[in-house]
Amino acid sequence: MPRRRGATRYAILGMLNESPMSGYDVKKRIETDLGHFWRESYGKIYPELRKLVLDGLATVRTQDQEGRPSRKVYTITVNGMVDLRKWASQAPPDLLDTGELLLKIYHGHLVSSANTASLLRKALQRAREELQEIRQHYEDEEEASSGADAGRQHRIVTLRYRLRYYECLCLWAEESLEKLEGGSSRHL
Repeated sequence: MPRRRGATRYAILGMLNESPMSGYDVKKRIETDLGHFWRESYGKIYPELRKLVLDGLATVRTQDQEGRPSRKVYTITVNGMVDLRKWASQAPPDLLDTGELLLKIYHGHLVSSANTASLLRKALQRAREELQEIRQHYEDEEEASSGADAGRQHRIVTLRYRLRYYECLCLWAEESLEKLEGGSSRHL
C-alpha cells in the first residue's frame, strides 16, 4: 500500500475529526474503517499524535479510568480541521498512489462533491494515460514474443498484471464518478 509519509497525519486527523480518541482508538479505527486500503502502526501513530499537539492541530487531555491506567485522549482543533480540509481538497502528488487517493476520497465529505469528483476525474485521466502506455508496451512485447524466450514470457505476464490493474482502476473511477455525480461518466 504505497503512500507519502505525510499522509499519516491526515489519516489520524480524519479519525480525530470523527471523535476524540486515544492512540489505541485511532489505531483500531484505522484498522476498521480504512484497513482495506490503509495501514498505520503504533510506531507511527503515537509520534504523529505528539507532533499534531505540538503543531496546534490537536489537543490532549489525560482521562482517568477506574481500575486501569489513565489514557491520553486527543481532540482535533479548529486549525486541525482547517488543515485536514485543505489537504482533502488537493490532489495527491501522485494521482496513482491509490492509498492517498482513497484516503482523500474517504474524507471527501469534508469538501465539496465537485472537488471530490474533480479529484476522481484527474485520477481517471492519469490512469487512462498509464493504461494506454502499458497497453502499447504489452502489445509490443506480445508481438515480439517467441516461444524460446522465457524471460519475455515472464515480462508479458507482469505487464498483463499492470494492464489489468489500470483497467480496474479506470473502471472503479468511472463507477465512482457515476455514483458521486448521479449520471454517466464514461465519456469524460
